[in-house]
Amino acid sequence: MIAPGAPMPPEALQGIVPALITPLDADGHVDEESVASLVDFQVAAGVDGLLILGSTGEGPLLSVEDKLRLVRSTVTAARGRLPVMVGIAHSSPPESVAFGNLAHQAGANALVTTPPFYFLSSQPELIGYYHYLRPRLELPLITYDVPSAVKTKIAASTVRALAEEGLIIGIKDSSGDLAGFRDMLIATQHLPHFHALTGSEHYVDAAMLVGGHGGVLGLASVIPHVYVDICAAVRAGDWARANQLQQRAIAALQMIYVNSSGGSLTAGAIGSFKLALSDMGVIRHATVSSPLLALNDEDRARVRAIVARVVTSPTWAGAA
Repeated sequence: MIAPGAPMPPEALQGIVPALITPLDADGHVDEESVASLVDFQVAAGVDGLLILGSTGEGPLLSVEDKLRLVRSTVTAARGRLPVMVGIAHSSPPESVAFGNLAHQAGANALVTTPPFYFLSSQPELIGYYHYLRPRLELPLITYDVPSAVKTKIAASTVRALAEEGLIIGIKDSSGDLAGFRDMLIATQHLPHFHALTGSEHYVDAAMLVGGHGGVLGLASVIPHVYVDICAAVRAGDWARANQLQQRAIAALQMIYVNSSGGSLTAGAIGSFKLALSDMGVIRHATVSSPLLALNDEDRARVRAIVARVVTSPTWAGAA
């Protein structure tokens, strides 16, 4: 158990942490009833923590009012059963700090930030960014490496420097670079309280094989049980089962590529995850934030076919 607003201990950052979608009502505002249902769905699956307002959570697209409504409703629904980690990434360091402190007041247990976006930062500038944030925030910081969204790749040497100074307790690595992930693990292996989790849905098993501590995954919003089982299989040394489960996750991930309506990959991913959860009765609406385009009828049919074959089927045994 962890009290609302209490700092998350570094050792709690491991296992499977779903990067949750943000349930929205038909008008595009946070649906608190669906938030509660989604949190219970995750707890029942046995996940190890919750990340909200990340990329899958549409954090950059929501108003501050809706962000705080989401933090409060997630904390209330979690009831101390899981730590709640909140994305605070912003192009302005003071704005990251301001929202981080508001999230703390709303009950967050840890904060997650990317490098500042818009301008391309150098590695010394990144270190300066965390030097700015850390003394102005009371909660522990986790860095989020997602160069596809923010332009800047966090170098392994930078991660090591940040961890050695105690500026961060861990990392979500969504670079998609398994070799780079391993380099970073080697660079930080002398720091027992620093934990590195992959953000790639494709290779949680491989990331843990090379020393990673788990995964922070958007697709875990939809199939948390599969990723929890992957993690358990890895810890048991059952690599054959871990591989089979990982293949199932990859098959489920194909739902993000169905967008034929002119929308972005982001719209396809978030839209398909929300449609799947809506059809499963976990959330009430599949609304996405503006300007993301909703899935059309053809895409919805394709998502539902994947969900029926891979996600909800009790007999999935491999690719068709």
